[in-house]
Amino acid sequence: MIRTELVKTLRRPRTWVTILLLNALPTLVAVLLALTDLGPRPGSGPAFLSAVLADGTLFPLAALAIILPLFLPVAVAVVAGDSVAGEAQQGTLRYLLVRPVSRTRLLVAKLVAVIAFVLLAVVVVAAVAYVVGSVLLGDQALAASGLLVEKVGGTPVKTYQPPGVWEEATFGQIKYEQDHGEALYRRGVYVFWRRIVGPTNFFDAASRSVCTVRPSHTNTPLHALTTLNDTTFVEAARALAQRVITTGGATDAERIQRACRLVLSRAPTEKEQEVMLAGLARLKSQYTADPEAATKLLAVGESKRDEKLNPSEHAAYTGLCLAILNMDEALTKE
Repeated sequence: MIRTELVKTLRRPRTWVTILLLNALPTLVAVLLALTDLGPRPGSGPAFLSAVLADGTLFPLAALAIILPLFLPVAVAVVAGDSVAGEAQQGTLRYLLVRPVSRTRLLVAKLVAVIAFVLLAVVVVAAVAYVVGSVLLGDQALAASGLLVEKVGGTPVKTYQPPGVWEEATFGQIKYEQDHGEALYRRGVYVFWRRIVGPTNFFDAASRSVCTVRPSHTNTPLHALTTLNDTTFVEAARALAQRVITTGGATDAERIQRACRLVLSRAPTEKEQEVMLAGLARLKSQYTADPEAATKLLAVGESKRDEKLNPSEHAAYTGLCLAILNMDEALTKE
C-alpha cells in the first residue's frame, strides 16, 4: 500500500508543480543578488550573506533557509490535503472503495508519502540552488579586491586568458581577442563562453558540446596553478592588498584582520594571524632586497595601482592576499 501511495503522489502533476514553485523563489533571489547591488559587498553586512555572495556553492543553505520556515510547510499542507481528500479518478477515496484497508495502514501510507515529498523537495531545492549559486554567485576575488564592476546587462566580455587556448581548440581558425577596461572585471555570468571550450578559470564547468549528467568537482594541483598564477587572481590580490593597506588600519595585524574579513567573512584565528604575520615579514624582507621582483609583481594586470604606496610593502601584501584568496574555505565548500 505504501508503494502504491508513493507512486500516486509522485504521479500527481500538482506535486511537481509545487516543487517547481519551491525552487522558483530561491532562484529568483540568486538572480537578483547576482545582477543587482541588493546584497552587501564581501566583508560587509551579515557574515552568512557575505559568505554566500563570495562562494555560490553555499547558496543551498540560503535556499533552504528561505523555504523551510514557511513555504515548505505550506507545500506539505497542500500535498497532504491532496492525498487525504482523494480525487474522483485516481485518488485515495476511490482506492479505499476498491480495496478497503484499516485506518492505521492508511494513515501510515499517507504519512510515508508526505515524508517522501518533504525529502524530495529538500533534495531538489538544494541541488538546484547549488547549480544556480555556482553559476550566478561568486566572483569573490574581484569583489573582495574592489575591482568588480557591478554593471547590470550588456554584451558578453572576454577576460584574461592564456594565449593559444582557442587556437588549439579550433586548429588555428579562431583567435581569442581579449577585451580591456571595465570588461575585464565584470561578473562571471557575463563572460563569453565558446561552445567547445569554456573560460579557462571556470572550474567544474561542463563542455557545452555534449550533454553532461553529473558535473565533476575539481581540487587538483592544476586548480592551484591557476588560482596562484592566473592574471585575474594575481591582479585581484594586488588590488586587495592596496585596499587593505589604505583602509585596513595602521598595523599589520589590523590589516590582516581586514583582509580575512573581506575574503573569508571572518576574523583570522590566533594561530592563523601568527602564521600570516610571519609570512608577511618574510615577504617584506624578500621584496625589500629585490625591488625589481616587487615591481614586476605589481605590474600584473591592466588596473592602475596607487603609486604613493611603497612598492616592497605593496608587493608583500599582494603575496599575503594571494595566499588568503587561495585558502581552502575561500575556494571550495566542504
